[in-house]
Amino acid sequence: MNEIEAIISLANSVSFGETFALATVVKIQGSAYRRPGAKMLITASGQTAGMISGGCLESDVRLHAEKVMWNNECKLVIYDSTSPDDIVFGLGLGCNGIVHILIEPLTSGEPEGLIEFLRHTHETAKSGTIITALDFTNNSVGSSIVKRLLLWPDGKFTSTGFDAGDSNQIHALVETFRTENAKWISQTINRQEMELLIERTVPPISLVVFGAGEDAIPLTQMAKTLGWNVSVIDARPAYALPDRFESADSVLCLTASELRLQSSDVLSPDSVAVLMTHSYSFDKELLKTILPLNLPYVGIVGPHHRVER
Repeated sequence: MNEIEAIISLANSVSFGETFALATVVKIQGSAYRRPGAKMLITASGQTAGMISGGCLESDVRLHAEKVMWNNECKLVIYDSTSPDDIVFGLGLGCNGIVHILIEPLTSGEPEGLIEFLRHTHETAKSGTIITALDFTNNSVGSSIVKRLLLWPDGKFTSTGFDAGDSNQIHALVETFRTENAKWISQTINRQEMELLIERTVPPISLVVFGAGEDAIPLTQMAKTLGWNVSVIDARPAYALPDRFESADSVLCLTASELRLQSSDVLSPDSVAVLMTHSYSFDKELLKTILPLNLPYVGIVGPHHRVER
């Protein structure tokens, strides 16, 4: 389970209308364990999902989150470990950098809120964009100062705090950051200088493993640990068993010819594939279907000379 899955899962366990807090790394200067965009969800009962550091900041952020939920007001917390006299070393932070973390109250069940946006993009496996603007002039900012624009996968956008003119300019701006997962920028919007965190939600990688031998089991387990969607395919009924691949999302028993007929259902254009049937003839037949699809990655397990052949 990846970070976003864990956050969504914990948010789903919270009662409708209940307040929880979301901590996001929005800006770093120097060295830091997590990059901008890293998130941690904190519930009123103290449960957490996700990480915003190597474990040194989480307990302190949890204390700030309690106040954020109580006051229903955002807070910007800055951890500075660049000075040897800084009290933050008492937290064990030794990255020699400055980390800015936004902690904001959210309400469970908001139909077009941030958590619903994360859930939608994850479940549909489509990219979306989150634009957050906030004021760095002091450490504690009211929720009215934090502005957000959500660009949904279907092209619509929802805005909190931005006016129509701001939203249109920012919508055009994010088109220039399509290759960035998260980026902090300073930008002039309608003659006003703004600092923006632009985040792209990236769908989980879809891995299709061809071959249900013993060596495919740890591969599927590692891929699921990374939060990938994993399918296992083998032509042998005795091997293609869901009980053997409990971590896989699906296990299919298909021959090469059956795969050819169902390839569009099994392999999306963004899928990555690994062939580990350990059968030259079966790999060869699979490649006749897989190579024309121009997938981003195709790997074959076996001796180099056999792969080339």
